[in-house]
Amino acid sequence: MPKKTHLLKTLPKYFDEIALGWKPFEVRKNDRNFQLGDYLILAKWNPDQNQYEDDEWLIKEVCYLLPGGQFGIEEGYCVLGLSGTFSSLSFNEQKEMYETLMSQ
Repeated sequence: MPKKTHLLKTLPKYFDEIALGWKPFEVRKNDRNFQLGDYLILAKWNPDQNQYEDDEWLIKEVCYLLPGGQFGIEEGYCVLGLSGTFSSLSFNEQKEMYETLMSQ
């Protein structure tokens, strides 16, 4: 199955914790059929202004997937293990991916 890229709104508190390396996972509703190897563009979302914060984004790769319905995780949700800001793509490729998604 080909890898997918998902643009995800991320609240500032959690975005900052991921950026600092303190939170190497995301808990998400699995309404996108997340798969190992998918790319996540985590965009810092300001809910008060209902908009993305400029140039506040990270690209991560899903390196682990724990589906819901077990271990206290609600059915229909999942825990996604995030790789470090990965080196599979160059900075320019990451930027192009981000700009393409943001223009849609």
